[in-house]
Amino acid sequence: MHGVNDRRELKMKKKVVFEVMLTLLLTSMFTVLNVQAVEIVGPIYIHADGSIDPPTAPIQRVGDIYTLTDNIVGQGISIGKDNVILDGAGHTLQRTWSGTGIPGPGISLAYRGNVTVKNTNVNDFWVGIWLLDSSNLNYVSGNTITGGVGIYLSSSNYNSISGNIVTNNNDFGIWLSSSNYNNLSGNFITNNHVGGVKFDSSNYCTISGNNITGNNLGIHLSSSDYNSVSNNLIANANADGVSLQAASSNNIFENKITGNKDGIWLSASDNSILGNIISNNQYGIRVFGSNSIYHNIFIDNTNQAYSFNATSIWDNGYPSGGNFWSSYRDSDADGDGIGDTPYVIDANNTDRYPLIVPTVWNYSTPIPVAFGGKANWVSLSSNSTISTFRFNQTQKQISFKVTGADGTIGSCRVTIPKTLLSGPYNILVNNSPPLTLSETSNGTHTFLGFTYNHSTKTIEIRSTSLGVAPQFPLATILILLTILIILAAVTVVLVKKKFPRRPKTESVG
Repeated sequence: MHGVNDRRELKMKKKVVFEVMLTLLLTSMFTVLNVQAVEIVGPIYIHADGSIDPPTAPIQRVGDIYTLTDNIVGQGISIGKDNVILDGAGHTLQRTWSGTGIPGPGISLAYRGNVTVKNTNVNDFWVGIWLLDSSNLNYVSGNTITGGVGIYLSSSNYNSISGNIVTNNNDFGIWLSSSNYNNLSGNFITNNHVGGVKFDSSNYCTISGNNITGNNLGIHLSSSDYNSVSNNLIANANADGVSLQAASSNNIFENKITGNKDGIWLSASDNSILGNIISNNQYGIRVFGSNSIYHNIFIDNTNQAYSFNATSIWDNGYPSGGNFWSSYRDSDADGDGIGDTPYVIDANNTDRYPLIVPTVWNYSTPIPVAFGGKANWVSLSSNSTISTFRFNQTQKQISFKVTGADGTIGSCRVTIPKTLLSGPYNILVNNSPPLTLSETSNGTHTFLGFTYNHSTKTIEIRSTSLGVAPQFPLATILILLTILIILAAVTVVLVKKKFPRRPKTESVG
C-alpha cells in the first residue's frame, strides 16, 4: 500500500507541475500577443478641436491621423472632426453593454466630411460603422465588421465604401437610406442574416466588383432609381440574388448571379438587365413589370424566366440579338449566331433573336454553346486574341477569329464536347491547312491543337457529324431494365386484384 500511495503522490505532483507550467505559458503568450483589451466605460470622442476623450483611450494622435494602439472593449468611437483618418491598425473594437436602452454604434460620423475609417475590426455593435448626414468623400475601407447592421449610411452622399469584410451580421451587411451618389466596391459581403446590400430611397449609386455570397438576400433596391450594379458575384442567397421593388432606371449588368433561389426578382419597371451570367438558380429571372432584358446568359436554371402580367423587351433587334438560353433547342442554319426561331417565355414575352453563343464572353473560360437543349462547353487556349466565336449547326462548324503580331507563330488548342460535334475534323486557317495539327480524344471530348502564321485570320473547324447524346453505361441500362420489369410485374398484380377472373359457369344442355 505504501508503494501505491507513493505512486499516487508522484502522479499528483506531476499534474500540479504541468498545470502551473501551462498557466505560465498561456499568461506569457497573452502578454506577448497583447490580447488583453483596454476597457473604456463610456464612448470615446474625437472632438472638433482634435482632442481625445477620455485621454486614456488607446489612440495615438499624430496631426490628423488617429491610430489605435490596442484593442478596445467599450461603447464605440464618435468622430466629431472633419479631415481626419481613424486607423484601427488591425485592432478590435468590441462592444460591451450592461446598461439599458440601445447601445451606440461602433464608429460613428455625424455631419462630417473627408473622414477615413480603415483597418479596424468592429464586433457586436447594433451598427458597426454609421454615417449620419455625412457627405463629401468619406472613406470606409479595409474594415472587418460583424454585429447588427454592418455599415449604415443615412442621408449621406458622395462616400466610398470599399475593401471591407462585412460578415455574419444579424441584419443587412451594408444599408443605405436616403443616401445618393455613393460607391460600394471590392467588398466581401457574406453570410449576413437579412441580406447583403440594401438601398432604401437611395439614387445614383454604384455597386461594383463586390463578392456578395451566402446572404439571405443578395442586393435589394427599394424605391431607389438610377443606380448601377455591375461586375459583382452574387451567389447562394436563400431568396433573391438581386431584388428590385418600386425601383426604376437602374442598370444591372455584367454580374455573375448563381445558385440563388431567384437570380433576379423584378417587381419594378423601366430597368435594364444586360450582359449578366445567370446560372443554376431555381428561377433565372422573375419579372412583375416591363423592363429591358437582353444579352444575358441563362444557363441551367430550373426555370429560366417567368413573367406575370407584364411585357418586357427581351432582345435588341437583329443582328444584336437577345439572350443566350442553354435550354434553346432549335438551329442556326446560317451560322449568324442567332437562333432560327424565337425563344418563347409566354404569350406576351418573346426573345425574337435568341443567341446560340453569348455575344460578350471572356474566351479564357469555357464557352457555352446552345445545342440539344443544353449548354455545351467549348474551351479555347491560345496565344492569339480570340473574337467572334460562332457555331453553325447546319454546316457542323465552329469558327472564330485569331489576331496576333505579324511575323510570329500563333497556336491554339480547342476542346470540343462530343455532344456538340463528334468529328472527324477538318481545320482551315483562312481556307488553308494549319502549319501543324494534332487530334486526340477520350470518351467525352476531342482535343485539337494547331499552329499558324499570325495576323488576323479566320479559323474554321468543320466536322462530319453533329454530336450525339451521351450513352448510358451498360450497368445503368441493366438497372433501368430491371426497374421496368419490376414495375410491369407490379402492374400485372394490381390489375389482377382489381379485375379478378370470373368463375366459369356450366353450360345447360
